[in-house]
Amino acid sequence: MNALFEGRYPGYQACDLEFHNFAHTCEVTVALVRLLDGAMTAMARNRGETRQLHLEDYELAVAAAL
Repeated sequence: MNALFEGRYPGYQACDLEFHNFAHTCEVTVALVRLLDGAMTAMARNRGETRQLHLEDYELAVAAAL
């Protein structure tokens, strides 16, 4: 992942934003995974819940955060 942010990944330029750096991206990703875990736990407690998250939903959310 560092290679991507530093512009050493083929086809990508370095990310030179001061705030949206590698550390911030990791923090956002961890926060998102915790939120998704909480949603999954809440849905498991409320088995009558009609909405549910699928594996693809998790994958897309984490990919978007990264």
